[in-house]
Amino acid sequence: MKSIAIVGAGQSGLQLGFELLQKGFKVTLYAEKDANAVFNSAPPPVPIQFAPSLHYEAELGLNFWSAYPATHIEGVRFDLYAPDGTKAFTIESALKSKAQTVDLRLKFSVWLEEFTQRGGNLIIQEADTALLEQAAQSHDAVFVATGKGELAKLFEKDTSKCLFDQPQRNIGLFYARDCQLNYRNNSASGGSFNIMPGLGELIMSPFLSKDKERIFYVMLEAVPGSALDLFDKTAQAEAQYLKVKQFLQATFPALFTMIKDSALVNNEWLCASITPCVKKPVGKLPSGKVVMAIGDLLILNDPIMAQGLNGASKLARYLGEKMAESKHEAFTPDWINRVFEGYWQTAQYNNLLTAAMLQGPALHQQQLLFAASQNPAIAQALVNGIGNAYTLWPWFGDAAEAGKFLREKGFIRTAV
Repeated sequence: MKSIAIVGAGQSGLQLGFELLQKGFKVTLYAEKDANAVFNSAPPPVPIQFAPSLHYEAELGLNFWSAYPATHIEGVRFDLYAPDGTKAFTIESALKSKAQTVDLRLKFSVWLEEFTQRGGNLIIQEADTALLEQAAQSHDAVFVATGKGELAKLFEKDTSKCLFDQPQRNIGLFYARDCQLNYRNNSASGGSFNIMPGLGELIMSPFLSKDKERIFYVMLEAVPGSALDLFDKTAQAEAQYLKVKQFLQATFPALFTMIKDSALVNNEWLCASITPCVKKPVGKLPSGKVVMAIGDLLILNDPIMAQGLNGASKLARYLGEKMAESKHEAFTPDWINRVFEGYWQTAQYNNLLTAAMLQGPALHQQQLLFAASQNPAIAQALVNGIGNAYTLWPWFGDAAEAGKFLREKGFIRTAV
């Protein structure tokens, strides 16, 4: 396999393109929009990107924003609230390596230009089955990183790996300025994760806007049908943000203080609901040729624990390594399945962590969270595990192992 086609230019598609170019492959990237159109597109989600993914980008020479303080996330704070609006406890810890938040319109538009400068072949074309057939005829392997329209039907849902069959949250995400986050009492740059049991979560962080300003995202993950489920996709951003402010002021005053004086940036907001899903990686074209799903098309997660982009980045790195090892192998269903199952050995924990937060933590996980509010070492393990979810296992997923872990940390479990 020497000539590679990648269809879709998000985190996974673009990063895989750079990974393969660095390893000497000939790479054609099919993107729906050029750099200018990406830069001027609708607001995307703003994921926190953790150290493993940032390390890959640095190795590829793609860390163009690391010098901007506005991108730096030094730590994370979790607050659990009681139904009456009072705070039950706080978990707060620094990250061993800073995380990063950048507007993806800025990131991907720059990456598209960089891809051609490094010798990649960029074709702006809407993706469909005919394009995949064309790419499969002229390349040794085809990776698909977009699931729009008919392409999604090429890949079968893997029911053995899917934990949900409907959205667990309705999401409203706003771009705002003049927020006052609670991490280190706003004295340092951090992410803020606030749990309102039975209602959902308020997640906030500063980030570098596409215009290279330090602004904030304000994301509400609302349990469908709950009082927090305020969003109307057809409504104006200002009206929706006012609803959020009014709700928090009336029910969770401490959270309201973080956005009390904030104002929207360009009236930008995003409203969505996502059904987490894992697809089988092999897609068979009408001609009989095969393609491989990657990115969100392959593994789609709710953004509650920021596992989507971080997981897509890890998959791109893993695929790049396996492609380098397999230059003389054929791109067959067996190869695709074998590579994906190897990646799934650690990626499954991204999904399990996300599911735990969407479903509500089990009793032993509640006890771990409470212990983290009392014990800095446990807090550090939890917070730093978000970027490498597999490091939280087995103790986060198993009650007996959780007890063992707490004893090792010198914490005696008590009722939450």
